[in-house]
Amino acid sequence: MFVIIIISFLILFFCGIFFLKKNFFSLEFTIIISFGLIYILPLINPYAFKSWQTDTKFLVIIWISLIIVCLTVSYNGRLKISNIRHELKTKYISHIFILISIFFLYQIFNILKLNNFNVIQALVRNRISEYLDDAENFSDLTMKLISILQVFYLVLILYFYQKKSKLLGVLGYLNLLFFIILITHTRFILLSYLLMPVFYYNEYIKRIKFKALLFGILLAAFFLGFTNFVRTGVTDKFNVDNPIKMTLEQVDIKSVDTFYLVYDKIEKNQISFDYMQHYFIYLPMTFIPRQFWTGKPIVSYFWRLTKIVKGNYPGGKNNPVLTSTIFGEAYHQGGVIGMFLVFLMYGILARSYIYFIDKLDYMKPFIWVFLIHIPMDLRGGFSSLFISYLTMFLVVLMIKIFLFRKII
Repeated sequence: MFVIIIISFLILFFCGIFFLKKNFFSLEFTIIISFGLIYILPLINPYAFKSWQTDTKFLVIIWISLIIVCLTVSYNGRLKISNIRHELKTKYISHIFILISIFFLYQIFNILKLNNFNVIQALVRNRISEYLDDAENFSDLTMKLISILQVFYLVLILYFYQKKSKLLGVLGYLNLLFFIILITHTRFILLSYLLMPVFYYNEYIKRIKFKALLFGILLAAFFLGFTNFVRTGVTDKFNVDNPIKMTLEQVDIKSVDTFYLVYDKIEKNQISFDYMQHYFIYLPMTFIPRQFWTGKPIVSYFWRLTKIVKGNYPGGKNNPVLTSTIFGEAYHQGGVIGMFLVFLMYGILARSYIYFIDKLDYMKPFIWVFLIHIPMDLRGGFSSLFISYLTMFLVVLMIKIFLFRKII
């Protein structure tokens, strides 16, 4: 096991050297750090032993996947897009800022009203059961639109803080942050918005050094461990006597276990590779509304995976959906070749998205949220994040058309 840990850290280290930059808040380093949190951290976690930690062949596949990430992201690092910059039209910005501020204040009021205006009760309610019990009524489109509105609100907050009033900028940020604290079912979303001032400091004030970044990662891991108790409504089980044990127990990535389950079943010929059919058959079906095709099959990869592995589609708490990380999805599509192709596509998407937004003034929050979300992207699947990227790109394009103009 010691040799495996050493090899893993050496590969991670050399990939980090390969992407050495003064700015650690980059796409490359975010991917490397995310990979370490998802795959390397479990190897040194004494409180969460996994059977895959002793499977040398599986570990070799993980090491190969990291090397593939280095190669594909490096190649796409040469991608360039037009250097024409665009500035924000400011004519109606104040009105839009006020309307969005009122919208989030109204949402905060409604959440507090449902909890009898008891802030503590609203904060420590069981978010997981709340989400699962109301899964049938959950509107993914509504939440997607609200999440996009949240990021756009950050753009306006950044503009107001830099150009109008620092006080209004701070108040707008606190308004949004309180809304996120009350509404979110996902710890990572809350962490994303808590880290916005850190990204602002790194971008506009002073580059954050690696030691400070490493300390921040440890704090983030502790935060994720603590908030897991909060979102499940069991704060009484929070262990203040051994916070390190508590943190390591809670940051366990179960999606890696599913990846190993898929790998193991393929090795034992219990299931077969998907042979890229999800990307060429099921993913294009996503864009066809079910209202126009009543017999439309299930197109979600992880729903299909759950059916392949368990024999039934997910449903309720007793049969949750299986997620196998983006590496697991790629491996299921075509082994090592599938992983290379998927990360080549991922690199192109990520680079294109960042370069496109980077030419728009005050739109940095869209990049910051994107970077913070990379660990969730890698823990999730390529097919789902492809839809998210495409949706976000179209939204940014609409914002660019109506609220920006070229700088001549």
